[in-house]
Amino acid sequence: MSTDVTLTSYILNPWTGTYHGGGTDLIALSYADLDYIPSANDPYKSTSGDVFKVYVNGIRIYRTDDQNYAGGNGFLEDTDSSGIELNDRPAVWTDTSNTVWTIDTATQKILLSKSAIAATTLYGSSGLAIDFTTSSTAPIIELRRAVQDLKTPAVDFSNASILTEQDLDNSAKNVFHVAQQAVISTENAMLYDSGTDTYKSTQPGTSTPKRISSVATPTSANDAANKTYVDGSSSTVTVAGIASDVTTVAGISSNVTTVAGISADVTAVANDATDIGTVAGQATEIGRLGTADAVADMAILGTADVVNDMNILATADVVNDMNVLGTADVVNDMNVLGTSDNVSNMNTVADNISDVNTVASNISTINAKVSKSGDTMTGALTLSGAPTADNHASTKAYTDSQATALALALG
Repeated sequence: MSTDVTLTSYILNPWTGTYHGGGTDLIALSYADLDYIPSANDPYKSTSGDVFKVYVNGIRIYRTDDQNYAGGNGFLEDTDSSGIELNDRPAVWTDTSNTVWTIDTATQKILLSKSAIAATTLYGSSGLAIDFTTSSTAPIIELRRAVQDLKTPAVDFSNASILTEQDLDNSAKNVFHVAQQAVISTENAMLYDSGTDTYKSTQPGTSTPKRISSVATPTSANDAANKTYVDGSSSTVTVAGIASDVTTVAGISSNVTTVAGISADVTAVANDATDIGTVAGQATEIGRLGTADAVADMAILGTADVVNDMNILATADVVNDMNVLGTADVVNDMNVLGTSDNVSNMNTVADNISDVNTVASNISTINAKVSKSGDTMTGALTLSGAPTADNHASTKAYTDSQATALALALG
């Protein structure tokens, strides 16, 4: 924990959890080096007209009895009004308490109470919610000595009165403390650097940058902008309006990096958006292809033998033959041949193919031997054997023998 002591302030910068008396509630702020001598009848005001102001992370911690000093010029914060507005928000003195901080003159300490602050309407969870958490960003706590009234001298001399050393000392100290307060205010101001022609918001005596607070909403192009304006209160800034989306993107930053690495592929997909849309329109058909039966069929089609067969079918000659077979007439003929009777007949012919081949090889001989015209046969027909039925053809020899036998019988 760093402790800074200036002409007018004692600062825990930051406070990191040290308590007064070994407890867990009171935070001690020493005023031993701030030239403060408490009045005998009011220890909260010095003999030279000084009072204390306590701040936690820049928020003024008012006591209820501070209303007694609120009439002094410079006592209240610039934006506050006694009993109307405290800490730049509507509030009255009863919204705080006298126990938020107390003075221990024996040890020259101001004791800041965490529990008392949390119990008030002004600083508790329903108000400004003063946070003393040290796990993330520890608070900065400041005890500041200030002249209670910058318009009226703390000591007023009267004619014919007894002039004491104490009165003179108190009067001189009042002026001296006003001067110290002015010096500190000047040092803490944002100083102009003529070398760089800029104003710098750095911690006095260091190069450490500090925040600038209470900045109004900018109206001109060269105005300083406050955080609210930058975060998106202006209609020209829209990021704050999609803060959840930005958070989502941040959560998938690795995926975004991956996409960036395949930007060429993404572009290629974008160029094929029409085709992708067409495929998406066939979602039902694609779903059918994904069934177990379809997958099994495609696995069969993917075997080496089937692929080889399909390669053969894809040759120009086979494709041409299939085109011929695909005409309407040929398809009709194949439908005729495909009837069960014709298939049965073709099976019978197939069983006697050798006889058919024999007939086919002797077709010219058969054509030479037989010519049929109506019921008349012409040409030579060679027969063997005798007829056994009335309608059988008979040989010449059989006929001649029958004629001879008839002649003999007729004698």
